[in-house]
Amino acid sequence: MISWAVLAFSPLSLPYFAAAACLATLGVITIVVRGDVLARLAILMMVAALLPWSLAFGLVGCTQDPVLAEQLLRLGLAPCSLIGPCLMVLVLSISGRFDDHRLLSAVAFAAGLTAAILCWATDWVVAGVRPTPSGFLFIRSGWMQSLHIGQIPAWGILGVLVSRRGMRVDRNQNWRLHRQRMIIIVALSLISLLDLALSEGWFGWYPAAWIAAVGASLVGIHSIFRADLLRARGIDRAAAVELALLIGVTLVLYAVVWRDNRTWTTRPVAAAVFSAPLPMLGLVASWTLRIRRRRAERTSDAATLALDAFSDELEDLTEERPVAVRLRELLEGHTQVSAVRVWLAGDDGGLVPVVPEDLAPLRIDARIRTWMVANPEPLVVAELAAIRLGGLRGLAEDLIGGLVADVVVPLCDRETLVGLAVGNLPAFRVLNDAERDFVRAAATTAARGMTFVALTREAGHLAETQREVEVAEAVQQARAVGDTVVDAEPWQILVHYRPAARVAGDVWLALPLGDGKVLVFVGDVVGRGVPAALVSAAVGGVCEAAAAMTGPALEPRALLELVHQTVRDIAGGAQRVTAFAAVLDHGARTVRFACAGHRGAYVVRPVPGEARARLDVLHARGTALGEPQPMIGVGERPLELADVVVACSDGVVEVRAAVGEPWGERRLQRVLRGQVLDAGDRAARMIVQAAVAHAGDAQVHDDMLVLVARAAEGPDVEGAPA
Repeated sequence: MISWAVLAFSPLSLPYFAAAACLATLGVITIVVRGDVLARLAILMMVAALLPWSLAFGLVGCTQDPVLAEQLLRLGLAPCSLIGPCLMVLVLSISGRFDDHRLLSAVAFAAGLTAAILCWATDWVVAGVRPTPSGFLFIRSGWMQSLHIGQIPAWGILGVLVSRRGMRVDRNQNWRLHRQRMIIIVALSLISLLDLALSEGWFGWYPAAWIAAVGASLVGIHSIFRADLLRARGIDRAAAVELALLIGVTLVLYAVVWRDNRTWTTRPVAAAVFSAPLPMLGLVASWTLRIRRRRAERTSDAATLALDAFSDELEDLTEERPVAVRLRELLEGHTQVSAVRVWLAGDDGGLVPVVPEDLAPLRIDARIRTWMVANPEPLVVAELAAIRLGGLRGLAEDLIGGLVADVVVPLCDRETLVGLAVGNLPAFRVLNDAERDFVRAAATTAARGMTFVALTREAGHLAETQREVEVAEAVQQARAVGDTVVDAEPWQILVHYRPAARVAGDVWLALPLGDGKVLVFVGDVVGRGVPAALVSAAVGGVCEAAAAMTGPALEPRALLELVHQTVRDIAGGAQRVTAFAAVLDHGARTVRFACAGHRGAYVVRPVPGEARARLDVLHARGTALGEPQPMIGVGERPLELADVVVACSDGVVEVRAAVGEPWGERRLQRVLRGQVLDAGDRAARMIVQAAVAHAGDAQVHDDMLVLVARAAEGPDVEGAPA
């Protein structure tokens, strides 16, 4: 048990009490200044390790009792082994390299803590005391003292060395300034090694480690105020009040106990009742100050007015880019953030650059997107090491490394990442609390604005699509679904049309040209729905116009070339149309035809004396209309008055049964040979029904169209209807 009765003030204690005062000042400043978490923690841990050392050595200077001196020296020297690891963490923190060396830091602290425990529990570090020439009772070193004290400069030097690797190029100049200060502090720690010679009795008059403590404290204080060592975010007035109240309460209690030691020691309950409310009063006062500070920050002047104006402007914006531009202006005008870049979330999960537009697109892992939505806070890259990311740390570092930015701001709305903003900060600076609140509010407003713009545009597209549907359905109604009979003397056209979609893309026409000629046109627009119906409407319109203007002189090839140009004009090369056009000439008894990627048609000719008809194929090689360089095939065949021309869409031949087998060309030819000539007016419907019967319960996915052309009147042919 330590006996304090042998203590008496001596000038020998002044250097260490002065060091304690400098360290306490550094600790108070670190507590009061808000800034980098890791740097603050490292400095406070160093102060916590050095304060007991300086106070214990100061008390040693006030006594000549070797037993008390040995106990005090062992007590004060033990935590000094943790100073080196703290120095290393501080260096790694300000260089942004802590996260890469977490394991090394853990090893350093484990070694320092082990040395501290051994110093307290054994005489391996402090083997006793011996008087120095100045009269100061100093350590008589054990075998482990050099290892114990040597950890201070060793870990500090290692931190400086490893932190130099992987530094960003644009930060080298600023890092050099901080590194110089860190080297000075590490160099000052080497002074403590001089005390090893004094403890061995080799040379020396008075311990010199206090010089290192005072020098390091002054360098630290200078770095905080002049070089922004902590990347200050402001003064934490609440923390300052808490600290002041704690010191005040402690002084009051000591004063009361010192004044009437007997009363309070004999009445501990009264002392507890008196002292218990004082810490609570301190907490209440600090909470009040924190609430007032937050309210004051929320009512910030110009920044708040600018944010309100931004919110009002959103109602008039119709594109995301103006929203991103205003966000950039706000961040660069009211915070330290510069060179703001903004990306917008795309439909494929990627990010599309908005401001500026020449940036490369980004891909963000789904797990990082989820984390950003759950944590929509401005992410300062310098503080990344202090953020708990778990298994996402590697992904986050890869993303931020590719951005080459100092602050990353997720733009989140309705539990969705709608965009991302990044920017740069002045060298070794971070956002203060007021700036963080402003950035967060601006990001929320911008995200809401981008969502509003997207919803407005989507509503406009829906309205436009609805109008297109109405137009397309009106066009489709002109081509009645089911059976249609067109009398184009001297020809009769039978059509059965069964669209698979609400708005179909197949088109057919039967137009009299005069002089006993009729144009039949069958086309299939690739795709279904509104775009296909609109193109089919345009194709039908140009065919009708060409037939009206050209009349009997119309050539199938020229018609398809005109249709090709129309498809290119209205679809811009985005649509394709397969088509078959034929001119049936009653007087010349011929059919002239042209094919563009279409399967063509059949001429069904009865054979006298036989039950089965003969088929002649109307087909020529060609490519779909709308291609950059289409190929159109043409041909001509003779016709007899009893012949029937049948054209089908691909949907008829390719309809599949439930087991997946298509109806196919062979089944179609079998129906044409054996049933079409006897079906009369039901010929077109009969072919479609045969295909549908093959499909059974399977869903039909394509439009089905059959067009049958025959002479309205003609002489009887043996074995066949007129």
